[in-house]
This record gives sequence, structure tokens and C-alpha cells, in this order.
Amino acid sequence: MVSCQQDLQLTRKRYVIYTGSGQGYTHITRALINTLNEGGRAAAEAMAMLAIMVGFAAVVQSAPVFQTIIDGVTNLPVPALFIVLISTGLIVAITGSPPAGLQIILPILAGTMTNVSPEAMHRVASMATQTLDLLPFQGAIIIMLGMAGLSHKEGYSSVFRAEVVWGCIAAIVVTVMLTFFPALG
Repeated sequence: MVSCQQDLQLTRKRYVIYTGSGQGYTHITRALINTLNEGGRAAAEAMAMLAIMVGFAAVVQSAPVFQTIIDGVTNLPVPALFIVLISTGLIVAITGSPPAGLQIILPILAGTMTNVSPEAMHRVASMATQTLDLLPFQGAIIIMLGMAGLSHKEGYSSVFRAEVVWGCIAAIVVTVMLTFFPALG
């Protein structure tokens, strides 16, 4: 028969095996709190960066030179879908946010590009948001390189090649295809 003292010792041994330490609940609680604190800090940084980008987009749109830029781009002597590509990429680069760029530019283009199908315009604009959205000053790059512990000099060149260069190539290919084969849109 096992005495109460022996049963208590067996329970303690089992607890140490399950938790991996002899420090008890304090060790587990401290680790959980540290994990939650780190997650909360990272979430707050990401939300702040998103708020900054959306606010900056509103400031850009209200700037007097914004309409001059839009007029200059929409009056280029190129096919309409290339105007969508260039203007969307430009606004995304200025605002630093693809959703903010689309929110700003699509209503403007929809009113001026009546000869382009909405489906084709949406496809080209969606591809164009992936062209210049990851420039060195964009929030996503700053957060990503910061989380990786890299400086821009160490980590940005591979991001530029993988995202900006190939994103531009893909957007140009889609725009050319939809320009020459409108039925694909």
C-alpha cells in the first residue's frame, strides 16, 4: 500500500516531468506572460504602421499636386490599361499601401476610363498594386526587416528583386495580354 507521503512525492515527480522544470507554475506563467507581451507589442506596431499608411494616403490625396499628377498620368499617349497600370503603381508607391492606393485611384479611373471593361481594369490594378508596394520606405518592409533583425543594406536587395522586379514584370505581362486580347478580361 502507498502512503500519502509517497503518493505526494510521485505526483511531484510527474509534475516535473510534464512541465520540464521544478519551478512550478511560476515558470510557466512567466513564459506565457512574456509571450503575450511580445505578441501584443508586435500587433501594436503593425496597427500603428497601418494607421500611419492610411493617414498618409489621405494627406496625399488632399495635396494640391495630387490632381496634377493624376491629370498628367491619365493624359499619357498610351493604351488605357497601361494608364491603369502606371497610375495605380504610382499611387501605391506614394501612399505605401495597396488598399489605400486602390481606394484612391479606382474611383478616379472608373470615371475617366469608360472604354475599358471593369474586369480588365480590376485585374491590371490588382497586379499593379504588387509592383511598387515594397519600396524601402514602406511600412511592410520596415516591419519585416525589423522582425528579422536586418538592416536595409543587408536584407532589402533580395526583397527588391523578388517582389518589385518580378512584380513589375508580371503586371506588364498581364497588361499586354489584356490590351491585345481584351476577351481575357
